[in-house]
Amino acid sequence: MQSNTKLGKFEKSLLKDFAKQNPHVKFAQMGKTTIAFAHVGKLVKFATAICADNEKKFRPEVGKYWAITRFENGQTALMPFAQFDNMVESTF
Repeated sequence: MQSNTKLGKFEKSLLKDFAKQNPHVKFAQMGKTTIAFAHVGKLVKFATAICADNEKKFRPEVGKYWAITRFENGQTALMPFAQFDNMVESTF
């Protein structure tokens, strides 16, 4: 088994800075999937990070870091708000 790396000081700083600069971007957890998302009109723009099955421990902050990194890099998808809301709610 492999364990995902904890965030270092640099990654923690990036995550904190992005959150300050982009208060409209929120996070959601669906099992071992972390989602960074923002409302864009009637759509939701989102990026995901998924914890691998072979990782020993799920680390939410690592998921947030990778999801927000992908969000910043434009590795996102768009979905109508109602569908996104149903998808997130149905997993809880």
